[in-house]
Amino acid sequence: MPKARTKRIEEIKQKLIERLQSGYFIGGDRFFSNRHIANQYSVSYMTAHQLLKELEEEGYLERKEQSGSFVSGARAIVSGVAIYAPDRIHDPNSYSHYLFSLVSNRLDALAIPYEVVVSDCTTQLDSSRYPVMIDLPCLQDQLYANDMFGLFLNDKPAPGLSSVWVDSVYCDNYSGGVAAAELFHTLLPGVPTAVFAGPQDDWRSRARIEGYLSIQKNASILSANTWHEDVARVQIPQLFKSIPEAVFCCNDKLAAALTTYCKEQDKQVPYIIGFDNLPVSESMGFSTIAVPWNALVDAVVSCIQLRLQHRGGPTRQIVVSSKPVLRGSLFTLYQNH
Repeated sequence: MPKARTKRIEEIKQKLIERLQSGYFIGGDRFFSNRHIANQYSVSYMTAHQLLKELEEEGYLERKEQSGSFVSGARAIVSGVAIYAPDRIHDPNSYSHYLFSLVSNRLDALAIPYEVVVSDCTTQLDSSRYPVMIDLPCLQDQLYANDMFGLFLNDKPAPGLSSVWVDSVYCDNYSGGVAAAELFHTLLPGVPTAVFAGPQDDWRSRARIEGYLSIQKNASILSANTWHEDVARVQIPQLFKSIPEAVFCCNDKLAAALTTYCKEQDKQVPYIIGFDNLPVSESMGFSTIAVPWNALVDAVVSCIQLRLQHRGGPTRQIVVSSKPVLRGSLFTLYQNH
């Protein structure tokens, strides 16, 4: 006669069912292994195996040979990628266009199908394709509402429940700001500096400023409240009553605007450090904190390939480290330092 199951084993089984019904796991996720259950609940391996077998028989789990136990329920199957971006993705001078061109070229090389959807916050995501979003964090709640994974490029998800559906790849903005401040501190000791800031509500600009101020504590902050060169250009006369000797610009477009303004007004161009390493930084010859574009695109493609294989599991936030690229007058100072 089989030995009667103890109340404790029934309680363990109920706890496992509660975990499966809590929303923590979704269809297709790998569930706990025999070994994990045995260790977690201090039961024998055979008891753990029997519990998983019962959960499979009751429809909670599916067993895959040589792979383990997976949560029952079909996950939405995606075929290809949909890239959602604002209309400036078609502006060849924009950051969005440059980032898109790098990613799309790699997708083409790997024969990964994709479509481009010019979007805003009202755009409805297509559940049949893995959504990759450029500068559209407002679409995050749709991922949560539709139980679908998505990828943010050069952005991170807002905290909370919906973040469990968002993969993200972005640059270490705080560290980049620190690096810019350290360069000025080393090459121009004692020289007052300023920060030409981006949008006040953009966490990337704030992180770069925060990193910079951790070293250059007395730097003045002048906010263009934009990332765009043409808009920033017209604000410079009001923001810069006099041109500082050294300026950290929170992106390369702001650095280009300041450089162009100084040349047009026959003013001394300050020592400038931008951020991003867009082509304009090289063509205009100013230093910048460089996004490691190849590493960033590698990470993006890795996320895409993972989701196209219909694999669940935790989402990933991948942060790539920036590094300085010295050009022009700062490079000369560095050589002579």
